[in-house]
Amino acid sequence: MGIRYDTQQLLNDADMVEVAQEIGIRMKNSADRTRNIGILCPNPRHSDRNFGNCFIRPDGYYECFSCGDRGNVFHMVMQYTGASFPEAIGIVADTCGGRDHYILSGTRGKYAAGITVLNQKECKLFGVCNSRIYIPVRYGEEMRAEAGEREKLAAWNEEDEPVFLIEQCAEKNPLLELMKTDYECYRSMILRKAQEAIQKRQNAIEECGEGPRLEAEDVEWCMEIETEIEQIEDVLLKYFPKDEEVKKITSHNAYGKELIIGSGLYPVQFSVPF
Repeated sequence: MGIRYDTQQLLNDADMVEVAQEIGIRMKNSADRTRNIGILCPNPRHSDRNFGNCFIRPDGYYECFSCGDRGNVFHMVMQYTGASFPEAIGIVADTCGGRDHYILSGTRGKYAAGITVLNQKECKLFGVCNSRIYIPVRYGEEMRAEAGEREKLAAWNEEDEPVFLIEQCAEKNPLLELMKTDYECYRSMILRKAQEAIQKRQNAIEECGEGPRLEAEDVEWCMEIETEIEQIEDVLLKYFPKDEEVKKITSHNAYGKELIIGSGLYPVQFSVPF
């Protein structure tokens, strides 16, 4: 049996803009991810030369209004690179922290034993930035980004033509590099960020409970925050299962649940002895 990947989790975690930059698709300013981002259509049968036809949408799909091509991040990679579907999965996984994160070990949702560092979704939960590091390599008119590069509109020349800055990816996964070169520093940082993330959420729940009465929407919000705390603890136990400091961090008091139960709005279930 070949290697199988959790493609649904990968779709949830993947940033289509980062993947497009990684494989060399030209795009306009990618700073605002809440709006459509213009790219040149990845369809090999469409010789797209002008921005304005194809866009990456905030919902994780791209669409070309000229040729009609559209799809998710896997389809985009296959169209632009000519990769097969399994190859496209690997390319996308590499941009999300590494393929080991998404290898299934017989049971859906269970990762294989090769887990390395936090994936992008877990980084966001912890408040950790693990974005690629780019360095400038070329500057001028008529510049084009290649695979592993990205381009930025830097200025306009006297002829009102665009001048581009081309940047090359120097480090795809800084967190992984830190773990390899200084594991204790990596471990210390992750545990500290986890504590900060948990404390921040606990403070938010406490502030919510200072009001005269919890409304139903307040209870729902508190339950969501409490779920995030549990997710942070689960991530810690996944990566550091035998760490004594992690055991202390994950034994927090469930103030959120106590507050919600005390409000009288918590959906308590009773067991009937007959």
